[in-house]
Amino acid sequence: MPGDEEEGDDEGGGLDLDTSALKKFIKKLATRSMAFSYAPPAGSEGEPVFTLHRTKKPVALSKAVKKEKKENEEPGNKLSFGTITMQDGVLVLTCEKEISGMQKKLAKMFREKRVRVDFKIVGRGGDEVA
Repeated sequence: MPGDEEEGDDEGGGLDLDTSALKKFIKKLATRSMAFSYAPPAGSEGEPVFTLHRTKKPVALSKAVKKEKKENEEPGNKLSFGTITMQDGVLVLTCEKEISGMQKKLAKMFREKRVRVDFKIVGRGGDEVA
């Protein structure tokens, strides 16, 4: 849960990751991979949804994001999900489903949260996505 310091089952549910929670997850990625889900903002003013979870499968996490967006009555149905790992100091997002412009939007989100990390997005076939 946001702002919750205990490591509970919902810690990775992180439907609203703040800066400190995101940094904790990035440190954990050095030793293990996790599921991620990303939904871009609906329009230029909106806030993107980026989630990480230690144990859930990527598809289950994406369903949680869809449910969260529906409950908040946010428009838009674009969604990306997959696994995230750390390789040689670079976050690697392996997407089962990609969204165009995802790298640019994620870079902006990381900058706004003051998390300095390099990352790359890889498609299902192993090719880097621009």
